[in-house]
Amino acid sequence: MKHSFYKTIKGRFLLIVCSLIIVLSIGIITFTYVTFYNRLENNVIHSTDSSLSLLANDINKKLSDIYSYAQWCQNNNTDIINYIKTSPSSPSYGRITTRAKERMDEEYLRNPAHTYMQRVIIANSEREDFLQYTSSYYSISRPMVKLITEFSYYETAMSESSCTLNCGLQKSPLGRTPTDCFPVIQPIKNLYSIHDIGFVYIEISPRLLSDTVLEYTTLADSLPLYFTIGDATYLIKENQLEKLSDHYELLKKNRKKLSNNGHQYLEIHKKGKTQRLVTIPLETEHCYITQTIPDELFHQQLQSYLFLIVTILFLLLLLGTFLYFLLARLVNNPVTALNNRLTCIAKGDFTKDAAIEWENELGDIGRSINKLSADIQDLMNKRIEDEKEKKDYEYKMLQSQINPHFLYNTLNSIKWMAITQNAPGISEMVTALSRLLKNIAKGSKTIVTIQDEFSFLDDYFLIQKYRYGGAIRLEYKIDDKELLANKILRFTLQPIVENAIFHGIEPKGCEGIITIHLYSDDKTKIKIDITDNGIGMTPELIQKILSEDEPDKSQFFRDVGISSVHKRLQYTFGSTCGLFIHSVPGKSTTMTVTLKNTLEEGTLECTSY
Repeated sequence: MKHSFYKTIKGRFLLIVCSLIIVLSIGIITFTYVTFYNRLENNVIHSTDSSLSLLANDINKKLSDIYSYAQWCQNNNTDIINYIKTSPSSPSYGRITTRAKERMDEEYLRNPAHTYMQRVIIANSEREDFLQYTSSYYSISRPMVKLITEFSYYETAMSESSCTLNCGLQKSPLGRTPTDCFPVIQPIKNLYSIHDIGFVYIEISPRLLSDTVLEYTTLADSLPLYFTIGDATYLIKENQLEKLSDHYELLKKNRKKLSNNGHQYLEIHKKGKTQRLVTIPLETEHCYITQTIPDELFHQQLQSYLFLIVTILFLLLLLGTFLYFLLARLVNNPVTALNNRLTCIAKGDFTKDAAIEWENELGDIGRSINKLSADIQDLMNKRIEDEKEKKDYEYKMLQSQINPHFLYNTLNSIKWMAITQNAPGISEMVTALSRLLKNIAKGSKTIVTIQDEFSFLDDYFLIQKYRYGGAIRLEYKIDDKELLANKILRFTLQPIVENAIFHGIEPKGCEGIITIHLYSDDKTKIKIDITDNGIGMTPELIQKILSEDEPDKSQFFRDVGISSVHKRLQYTFGSTCGLFIHSVPGKSTTMTVTLKNTLEEGTLECTSY
């Protein structure tokens, strides 16, 4: 049956590829444009910010020099203080005034920013006389002190704790013609009290801003710069400032932080156009310097970059079309069959599928998948078998090769003969051995209670006690009898006690004492300390005993050694459990069995084989 082209796999693949290429092209264009635009914008903003920072630093330096002069007049000169405090009627008034004027002029001329202090006046607010330094070549006779104290901003300025420009740009009436200035007024205080005894008045020329701007030609040649004081914003022009009516309100909108130093980037919309601004705060409170960023910087680079993007994306579209014809033949049923086979393997079906073994390259992949599936199956089976063998080996115990019931009945007969012949020692040994063999013959139950393990150990030790003629003793110290119900691996303690007798106490040749201490030092672990007063062990021997290559095995259970006990405990209860040995050579050895507290965590299931 013939299908229309777009209903075939090839047609659908072509449609999908073309759609994806178109979508990817649009996405790449959008992403690349946005990324480039943001990066370009950030570069221009930070470049403007860096240039503006240099300008702001220079302005801050000049204002700092002027404020230093004002502070010198306020606090640091006794000549100025003496002038303020000395009455004009005093005989020494003339000498003190001359000395104060000389010190005032000297400090003024020494200041790096003195050219921008167009007038300095020091006076007692309650007198009419004053000291003055002005950059003008002439002066006029006016009641300076009265004019200054009548300024509307006088009281506010006098209450400021430091020098600011909060008075804004004012017209100074103190000269022949009114001139623009930034007035700074600071109180002069008595050296020995907090009361004001006078003031220092400084007129800062707007040239401080315009001259500084001219020193940075890259800023001066670009778009205008603005200076903001409080609620007023001024356009910086040559030798003057022009106050703007609406610029400050616009500056308040759409602020974005550029750094931790208060630098900000702003976008404002005015008359249908977007203006970009960078503003930096000066060290003087409520003062900012702002520069606009021209749109031309963005448009020129964006046009060339957009042409490059369109060219690359067109080539990408051609490449996608070409790749379609190369890859279309790979989209067929064998790929789907291979994918389905892999899905079955992922779900656990490792049977061989001959249907995917075609006589081509995809058939080679199919054969490799079948081989991989078979290898995984073999590996899993081998892993399961290895784990089973490992557990069988770890929990394997030697059992008697003779009929245990026959041996048990025979031992009972010997026991009764010993009793009738009045031989209690033989009776006790036979009874203990009978219980031991009966315990062994019960089966391969690997996990028992500590109480049962202690009972088994008592039977074993009784036999050893008679063997050594009563020269060894076994003592128990149980902190909490409830711990006896905790679970432990069967035949854990016997190899340890046997090792203590044969390798610790016997070589020492003295009375042997083995102490078993059952306790719990936290809610998750239970410990059993087996301590003997034998010859002890060196650290090297301890390491050898716990290693896999340890040659010595229990004589009672020839397949169970100290190393095996340690590994079985870790395998059953976790890596934090096991056997830990502490020994003092020549004195004693303590082997600590660490178990999981099954009383707190629930019953541990016993495993039988």
